[in-house]
Amino acid sequence: MHSNSTSTRARASWLPLALLALSCTKFASELDQLDTAGGALEGEPSLDPSGGDWSCLPGGNGPALSGAAGTGANATAAVEMPPAARAPLTYSFSVVDFVSAAAVERVRVRACFRPDVRCESPASAEVEPGSDGRVQVTTFGGFNGYLEILGEGMLPQLLFFAAPWSPVLLAQSQRQSVQLLPVRVLSALGDSARLPLDPQSGVIAVTAYDCAGSAAAGVRLEIDTGSVPYAFVDDLPVANQDSTSEQGLAGFVNVPPGVVVVSGFPHGRAQAVSVESLLVRTGWLSSVSLQPGSAP
Repeated sequence: MHSNSTSTRARASWLPLALLALSCTKFASELDQLDTAGGALEGEPSLDPSGGDWSCLPGGNGPALSGAAGTGANATAAVEMPPAARAPLTYSFSVVDFVSAAAVERVRVRACFRPDVRCESPASAEVEPGSDGRVQVTTFGGFNGYLEILGEGMLPQLLFFAAPWSPVLLAQSQRQSVQLLPVRVLSALGDSARLPLDPQSGVIAVTAYDCAGSAAAGVRLEIDTGSVPYAFVDDLPVANQDSTSEQGLAGFVNVPPGVVVVSGFPHGRAQAVSVESLLVRTGWLSSVSLQPGSAP
């Protein structure tokens, strides 16, 4: 999960659900002039009551962003070359404890191909932090998989990306630390949220972004399998809330293992503007970003 908020400690008692562990302003007076697809008038940013800038969507005036962490449906058009023929790319990042913000020193990370759900044929060597405390994972341009991140005493995490690897994507991503949640914090989740956790399930953490690359509030999430949605209200986790907080955070717990699809619907829009597929494992947290323009 990437660090995007200054209020992480206030949410730490519940964030076995939202590591991010990967974006909003005022309601435009022209909203009543939008077309039925939810687009904005040409030349005008599309804004909604939750404050999101959706000008890059159909009818808007800006390009879709290629955000940080997540795996978008628009990311599947990777370069059709064998991995050995692609230029190597290295993702450099630090790993911190979500609660204390202290560096997590004992970490193992490897890149995995997306169809390889057990990571039996890794896309990179398994690496640990270097002398500078940063992890260096090297694959290739156009890589469209995920990272397995294992930290001692931490909830294991699958980190997905918003697009195939490129210099621009990695430059954006590595500005932020990857956060891991201590396993001991997970035990407090059921009490604080009054929600029994299924030990045979997984957890999904979502960060939604708007066209300006800012955390997007008020994005309603849908998932294609049974689960329990959660979001934050006044920095506290609330179950059965399906829209993102001011920090753009929300997600699902008690998610059955397997491949799932998460869709994002900005406030007032009936059509999804982002659709992401990701892998869920028993006892793992899967972290993903929703970026505008990733819906088919």
